[in-house]
Amino acid sequence: MDQRRRTLVVEDDAGVADVVRYRLGRCGFAADDVRVAGNAVAAMHALDTEVFALVLLDQRLPQSERDLSPRDEVGREVLRYCRRRCPAVPVIMMTAFAGRTVEQASDTTAQLMKLGARDFIVKPFEQSREPFEDKVRAALEGVDSATAKPVPVGEACREEPPTFERKHLVQFVTDALVSIDGVEVSGGIVPVLRELLKQFLEDQKAEPGRCKLQGIKGVVLADAVGVKDEATIRRRVANFRKKFAADYLAHHGRAIDAQASIENPQRAGYRLNPRTVALVAAE
Repeated sequence: MDQRRRTLVVEDDAGVADVVRYRLGRCGFAADDVRVAGNAVAAMHALDTEVFALVLLDQRLPQSERDLSPRDEVGREVLRYCRRRCPAVPVIMMTAFAGRTVEQASDTTAQLMKLGARDFIVKPFEQSREPFEDKVRAALEGVDSATAKPVPVGEACREEPPTFERKHLVQFVTDALVSIDGVEVSGGIVPVLRELLKQFLEDQKAEPGRCKLQGIKGVVLADAVGVKDEATIRRRVANFRKKFAADYLAHHGRAIDAQASIENPQRAGYRLNPRTVALVAAE
């Protein structure tokens, strides 16, 4: 796998996704250079767990596997999420303008570019004025596909802190139940959250400017909650993030950053995210 070509294709139509794979192959991409996500939840999970050099994003997407109604607003939400999570990674929007007037198509394109899309390509790809392959190469080389002028591009940056738009209320309801913005959380992650709460409260007591915002190593957490190893903690956190993102999206109708509750900056230790946890209330 060539990390410089690592590409996320977000497309709910399996046939179109296969065409994209084929066209990327013509650009020299190997099969393992490409990952496909078929909905918003899968796309955001991929962005949280891997580093990509390029994202090809369908404009109309379903929220999850069970969602049978692809919508423009979901594609835009994934675009916003990508811009927050990996602001330097170029995003090419894949749009279908069939049934839309020239004015509507122009407005849509302007909105997508304003939200941070680097470029767009029309589906079916044969209708695009510029070849699919040219747009991909231009995005990876950091130039505008139409003018060939350089575009400021940094390196793939999954570790760069995302911009959080709001604070989230984490409430410990019972020994076995936690509520985050009204979304109930239970199971094996609750003891982990309780251990992180202890450190969070200690940090909050610190004098202004002296708070270290310490994280807890996975091996320490494992011992504290009585599980066998650090790998179990990683699995619990990963499963929690994935399920909570889906539940939050279904409950509130908007996406949430996977690290909005539990983060592990530079893998230095787990902690409740101090930038997003507005209040922690114990029962």
